[in-house]
Amino acid sequence: MIMTYVDSADAVPATSRSDLSARLNKSLMVYLLEAGRQGYFYFSTANLASAVAADTAQAFYVPPSTDLSGASGSWVRAGGSDTIADVRWFGAVGDSYADDNTAMQAAISWLNVKRGRTLQIPATDGAFTFSQDLVILQDNVRIEGVGGYGRLRGNGGMRIVLGQSIPGDPDTAGRVTKLGTKVSYCTLSSLAIQPQGNHPRECVLLDYADSTVIEFCDIGPSTQDGSTFTVGIKTNWVQWVYIDRNQINVNGACLWLRRPTTHTQNEDHFHITRNQLYIGKVAPTDGSTPANIVIEGDPNCSYAMFEFELSGNHIGKFLGGSTAASTMTGGVRLVGSDPSGEFRSLHNACIRDNFFEYVNYPIDFLRGLSGANDSSVIDFSGNTVLSAKLVFNGSGINKPAATLGANYFLQCDTLVDGMRCLFNGYNRSSSVATLSVQPLNNHRFNHKQTGAGSLSGVRLEARGTTAAAAGQTFLDITHGLSMIPTDFNVIATTSGWTPNFWVSAATATTFRINFVDPGATKYLRWTASVADV
Repeated sequence: MIMTYVDSADAVPATSRSDLSARLNKSLMVYLLEAGRQGYFYFSTANLASAVAADTAQAFYVPPSTDLSGASGSWVRAGGSDTIADVRWFGAVGDSYADDNTAMQAAISWLNVKRGRTLQIPATDGAFTFSQDLVILQDNVRIEGVGGYGRLRGNGGMRIVLGQSIPGDPDTAGRVTKLGTKVSYCTLSSLAIQPQGNHPRECVLLDYADSTVIEFCDIGPSTQDGSTFTVGIKTNWVQWVYIDRNQINVNGACLWLRRPTTHTQNEDHFHITRNQLYIGKVAPTDGSTPANIVIEGDPNCSYAMFEFELSGNHIGKFLGGSTAASTMTGGVRLVGSDPSGEFRSLHNACIRDNFFEYVNYPIDFLRGLSGANDSSVIDFSGNTVLSAKLVFNGSGINKPAATLGANYFLQCDTLVDGMRCLFNGYNRSSSVATLSVQPLNNHRFNHKQTGAGSLSGVRLEARGTTAAAAGQTFLDITHGLSMIPTDFNVIATTSGWTPNFWVSAATATTFRINFVDPGATKYLRWTASVADV
């Protein structure tokens, strides 16, 4: 057996990178004990000058003290690849007190070198802080928490930004060319993105990004006193956005989705699923109107979203402070103006299986528009709405259209104003003061004959059979409809009886069928209905 002598000093782990750099015996792997940077390193004799120069934080490369350039070799982090890194390797501490900005920027620079890299943010007792935006400029990047939520705190209004939009010069219609850096297939997962209190803008900005996933994140500042209007996630030039199983709690807007005016107007394909979207803390004191989801359209933006999915979410308002009208929150709120007077945001939106809790205007398609009407179309099914002021708020009964099925509306002041609705099956309501500001026959009901078919309490068609006795020349019929009937049909069912019937004195509860004395008991069948407008 051949034995190799190992000096005991060389077998001792390195307490710091300086200690590692000074090691003379380079034939052994050395374990680095420096807090946050722990791991094995081996010495490579290759010329690593370029790698050492790029790794200013010494996350992967620690050059020897005899040649800090790395030209004659370097200590190299072992046991991994160049695609996954712990943010602490770059010097971040994560205790909420240390200034981690330099380390965080070094980590982001590493992400931006090569597509497909993952930056891990470990769960700590504090947060990793940064005082400059963290700007992702590479495809397939993933930032993920490990061991629980990895907490990130932007100070001074700083954000996580995906992509970089640079608008070209606008043409006469205000359309700009998309310049800058677009990123694709990036993911934010299992992060607590909790900026400094009273954060003045969005926490996450998708500036120029396609196919983005944000999942399992807790987003929003921990404290707010109403002095700022905070947005959770804001989008600019984007397609294919997947926001799934997050909790977003801010006082301004959980999601702010822009429809900008560009030569390539394709901001589309939003899938917002299984989130907790809360407007909470203290209401903004500047008069801004909060909303769970804002869809903003620039003037002359002619592109509407073809695909908008909002499903399985808890959408709530839990604000303290002001009770002014401006803080009457919207659930899905349209914002913008168009000089043409036409503002279509959504070609077809699927809004299903959500719980709207204490949201004042769950479908808010009027209050945020200036000089424009909206002609969006939505499928609103399987939702529960608790305690709303006005559920469907539109800009004109001939424009917006909502198809409703299997919803439950509880303790609402008004169900519909300014939208035309198609009520399919089994919508239920309880303690709703006003079903529709416009007459009910402005809407469409698939089941007119029963008061529980399309919308509980609404019946727009009734029928029955009755007898006319000898000596009678009229019958007063109680119809039980929700409105005064406009259309009638009466036919004799007794063989050989062929009278002329005419209807008069129609009221909200009854109408009269007139005929000539039948001379003996005869039978007739009647139908009364309310015609659609």
